[in-house]
Amino acid sequence: MKTAIIFFLFLLIPSALAIDCSLSGDESYCESVKSSDLSEVEKDLLYSSLLYEDSTSPLHNFIKDYNEQIEVIEPPDNVEIHNSNQIKNAWLSFLVLFPSVVENDTLLVADNVEMISAYDYDVYVPNDFSYSYPHTSGGDCKRKHYLTKNEAVLNYYFNNNLVSNPFNVYSDGTVKAELDITTQIKRKHYRWESYCCRYSYGKCRRWCHACKYHHSNYLNDHLILTEEKEVVHYDKIPSAEVTITNQYYNTTKGKFSASNYSLFTLSFDDSFISKQDYYYSLFFDKKPYYFAYIKAELFEKTTVKNIYSNQDTFIIKNPEECHLDAYNHFSSFSSECDMTLHQENIEDLNSDEQSGSLNLLFHISILILLIYLIYKLVKSQFGKFVMPVLILFLLLIPTVYAAPSDEPEEECGLTNLASCIPEKMYEYLLVIINAPLIPLLSGIQGLLTTEVSVDLFHHIWSIIRYILSFFYLFFFLYAGYIFLTSNADPVKRGMAKDLLKDTFLMIILIQASFYIYKLVLLVNASLTGSILPMIDPHFFLLTADNIVNIGLEFLFNMSYGITLFVTLILLVLRYIIVAFGAIIFPIAIFCYFLPPLKGYGKFALNVLGIFIFISFIDLLIILACSMLIEIPVFENFKIIVMITCFGIINWTLFLAIKFALTKSSASNIGEDVSKAMKYIALLA
Repeated sequence: MKTAIIFFLFLLIPSALAIDCSLSGDESYCESVKSSDLSEVEKDLLYSSLLYEDSTSPLHNFIKDYNEQIEVIEPPDNVEIHNSNQIKNAWLSFLVLFPSVVENDTLLVADNVEMISAYDYDVYVPNDFSYSYPHTSGGDCKRKHYLTKNEAVLNYYFNNNLVSNPFNVYSDGTVKAELDITTQIKRKHYRWESYCCRYSYGKCRRWCHACKYHHSNYLNDHLILTEEKEVVHYDKIPSAEVTITNQYYNTTKGKFSASNYSLFTLSFDDSFISKQDYYYSLFFDKKPYYFAYIKAELFEKTTVKNIYSNQDTFIIKNPEECHLDAYNHFSSFSSECDMTLHQENIEDLNSDEQSGSLNLLFHISILILLIYLIYKLVKSQFGKFVMPVLILFLLLIPTVYAAPSDEPEEECGLTNLASCIPEKMYEYLLVIINAPLIPLLSGIQGLLTTEVSVDLFHHIWSIIRYILSFFYLFFFLYAGYIFLTSNADPVKRGMAKDLLKDTFLMIILIQASFYIYKLVLLVNASLTGSILPMIDPHFFLLTADNIVNIGLEFLFNMSYGITLFVTLILLVLRYIIVAFGAIIFPIAIFCYFLPPLKGYGKFALNVLGIFIFISFIDLLIILACSMLIEIPVFENFKIIVMITCFGIINWTLFLAIKFALTKSSASNIGEDVSKAMKYIALLA
């Protein structure tokens, strides 16, 4: 019966050491993961997603409850076992401390932390013995042992200073768990004593022997076990504020700022802006018990609903119930918005008031009257051709270009009134015309220079890699079969060798495909980042540098906007294709190393290469065009150069898309199947 009970307890140990699926969102799926053949890394990712569903928040209370429910029976993996004279099988494991967050392999802790440790040991008490006369051991006929002291004290130290549990943290340092074990055994010694047990006639006729207590001594033992964790004190406090800069009709414009946050939200009654800098998952330690830490990883994401947002500026229709919320790894911030209007400064189109302002106003009025009379005169003479004549008149006005200097700009006065007033009007109109172009240009710049983020597809890439791994075994078996059955055919042996070589290369490249792809994207981002600073930032905007260019800008402004919009759409399409490339890349490698599918693999690799590096080519085109306008022949046709520049960019993107569509439609599935059958028949 005793043997059966021990066997039953051993059966219970694996379930006690495994992760508790009852805490997960899908218990049945969690159990299937436990019984699967997935690797430990893949299982940890799935356990994290099942146990920790809210990836936007650091749920410290959940982690505390989860870790406190784990019962430690045996020492965790990689825990050292210590032995001394009396203390045997002693171990100490500093299991976890919380609240804490792991970021970049650094353990961050809050102001107050709590620790959990587990330990166990055995005390070896020597066996008692008793001998019959005249036998002894070490001079003792009998020896007895008593355990008089068995103490184990667990203490915690921070930077070698004794602390309580929990304790307050004020700086970076080392947290140490120390187990102090002390034992004492009392040993009683018995020795043989002889006495006369029978007298006769005054003499001892018989001697008897008794084993009697002689003396005692004490056996002491002492053992100290320690384990340490390096921690970094996290003292960042999130903050956020809103400044209302303008209000007109039922529209409110403002700016927001936030710092030291993992998630920041600016919310209104029916709209919000949310900015996320980190996402959270679980990191498991002390297996097979799966003690959990919160793991933070960089992840930038912006979510907008029913609100216009451009960087730190927002425009909203209904500003009611405005609220600011932000939190980071350990702290949170919440506040109502300050809706006080702080009017933004807008440059006045007129010059500063001077002493002669009344005279200036009088002369401006005369100028406007003269312009009106000229308009009436031209209209009476030319009728419906009045606008072309006026435009021609403006183009014929002589202009003078002044080199830039450090002297302050000349104010509007009577001496330069004819050129100052039109210039101010042109500048104001150009600000209005450039306003809708700025979001398009900002989007184009970001899509050309920003490294494409593929981290979102890492999990899907892992699944694709896992699916493709099923085929490796078939390739090896098939090649082995060819070697065994066709050892006399040198052609088939050569093809089998090529298949083995290609399979080995395929395995290596597919396993590293995600990181190779990210490296290629990083190279392209470095190339584009080196080109961008050489481009004049004012090249993209409509400017009032000369009268001829201004007239052309008014004439072709709509064409320029349409060209930019088409460029933005094509670049978004390119971004999507390159982002999906993280999934397509391992499949392309797989196809490339299989002769029947090599055409498809080569096509996919060519498409991805073209779409990745075409942004670098486009920036070179923009750089060349920005340098062309420095040539005198083009200085009066800046808008034409810009439209042509983005037209060439659209043409390159269109050629890339056309290449992909042409190659995909040109492949004949029937021919490919026929080639595959011939290849298999040749190997068979």
